[in-house]
Amino acid sequence: MKHVFITGAAGFIGGYVANRFVDEGRHVLALVHRTGSPNLDRLARDGRVTLIHGDATDAAGIRRQLDARLAGSNARLDAIVHCAGRAS
Repeated sequence: MKHVFITGAAGFIGGYVANRFVDEGRHVLALVHRTGSPNLDRLARDGRVTLIHGDATDAAGIRRQLDARLAGSNARLDAIVHCAGRAS
């Protein structure tokens, strides 16, 4: 299975992108900063999305979490999609 990492996955655009990749049969690793979304929570319960809580500016922390989730499964990331941004 192909794995895609999406920053800002709980936002409007990131949520749409996550749904699209899931619909195409990919597993999504979704970076969520503060709160998720009902859609992401449902996809996570179904095993199609893995939620990663963190800050897009914490490269080392994100790397540790990605390594931990992909270790031992011979999985690798096939794509990274950056949808995070400051909403104000």
